Amino acid sequence: MIEERLNKIGETIIGAAFKIRKMYGAYLSEPVYEKLLTVELQIRGLHVRRQVYYPIVHEGVIVENAIRVDLIVEDEVIIELKALKFLNGSEFRQLLSYMKILNKHLGYVINFGSPTFKAGSYSKFCSMELGIYRVVNEL
Repeated sequence: MIEERLNKIGETIIGAAFKIRKMYGAYLSEPVYEKLLTVELQIRGLHVRRQVYYPIVHEGVIVENAIRVDLIVEDEVIIELKALKFLNGSEFRQLLSYMKILNKHLGYVINFGSPTFKAGSYSKFCSMELGIYRVVNEL
């Protein structure tokens, strides 16, 4: 049931990202894509929060505002946005770390600046030229 719900949210995110990229191309700044994607996801009926800060508890001490995610969708899916020609791989490791700390199962790195805008799943062997990467945290 949870997996089905996350897959449906993911399909909506991918569809919205493709629409934004098709309408506006690859040369806007990250904050612009963030605002556009937020609006598009809200139009599609999803609850979205932007620039959300989370604490980390370290050795019993709460470290406020330790993590900042670009978008959190339905309080379940983290989206990290980029507007770069190519990614270097650190984006995925950062997202996966956030997902583990925040106990989230699904996340996306969406790079609107990618020369080829296709969707795929992240693995350490995947091409850094895709635009949308699905990242799964097995917890």
